[in-house]
Amino acid sequence: MASISRRVRADGSTGWQVQIRTGGKSASHTFDSKTKAEAFAKSMEHHTKDQWRNALYKREETFHEETFSDCAQLYQSCPQSTKYQKYIVKAVSQHMKSVKMGEITPSFVKKFIKTMSQKKTNRNKPYQWTTISFFLSAISVVYQYRATDYDLTMPHGLFSTKKFPKNWRKDRERRLEDAEYDTLIALLNQNQKDDLAQFPMLIDLALETGARLQELILAEFQEFDLNQFLWSIPAAHTKGNYNRFVPLSDRAVQIVQLLLQSKINSTPRMFHTIKSAITASQSFSRLVKQAGIENLHFHDLRHEAISRMVLYRMNLSVFEIMKIVGHKSINMLNRYANLRPAELIDRFRSSDTSSISRN
Repeated sequence: MASISRRVRADGSTGWQVQIRTGGKSASHTFDSKTKAEAFAKSMEHHTKDQWRNALYKREETFHEETFSDCAQLYQSCPQSTKYQKYIVKAVSQHMKSVKMGEITPSFVKKFIKTMSQKKTNRNKPYQWTTISFFLSAISVVYQYRATDYDLTMPHGLFSTKKFPKNWRKDRERRLEDAEYDTLIALLNQNQKDDLAQFPMLIDLALETGARLQELILAEFQEFDLNQFLWSIPAAHTKGNYNRFVPLSDRAVQIVQLLLQSKINSTPRMFHTIKSAITASQSFSRLVKQAGIENLHFHDLRHEAISRMVLYRMNLSVFEIMKIVGHKSINMLNRYANLRPAELIDRFRSSDTSSISRN
């Protein structure tokens, strides 16, 4: 930008100074007339704009020529990315191998959504719309991360789920039944495999804390302060990439103490017999199938735990429960607190059986 100001020279004559600021630097030129100063300022502004446009086009050209796979690798190596985000980015990269960043346009996104909705997973099942939305979110994160490096702005609404069918989001309401829990634990107690030895405690700690599977599998003994009844989950282990503090029940403390008894000095992880969250999820699916239980995922234990908190931790406010389980909105908490009609009736009648009318 250029600014013009009147200056009085040492000999008493009047001059017009043009000061130009660009790229963090400034320069000035003085003219005998204001007309000449204005003409110079105008020409320099046009020149500066041309330079800016040329630099922008060059940055855009370089960015558009990069492949999504290369950008995804850069994102995965940055300290801001969590293990959960790395997992999703790695998964979607398999479907974006030769795609260049400049090819990611609204028409590409529309085609990607259609293609993924017709594809099948490794288990020969169609991709769920929720999974496709996770993929779009991962592409968006990588796009935004790399565009920022080039001082570029991501087009608004490029990865919008408005391109999805109406009512695509079906909130899951599945919870664990008492009989199902008994069946699973009985099967695990009969188990002779080392990789399932810690599964009963994994299930119980999930129900006591409402933690995500990834947070449980990555949990280390040093995160737990049993004297303070506190589990401090580091940001790198959480989905939202921020520290979370989970109070521990007496039962949760007992579980951690049992895990301490089987601690191996060479590993800091509590659930050291379980390789990863993926293998844990797969093992749980096989266990559920063996038990003859239908449509139960490990993540449903989080629904069960949060529902129990809402029902039975009556001393906690909604805000406090959200802080414990890592929800940022009441809408998200509402999706997880799947209260059964019988539970609501029991709560209502046990709290006060008297009439609430004024008559």
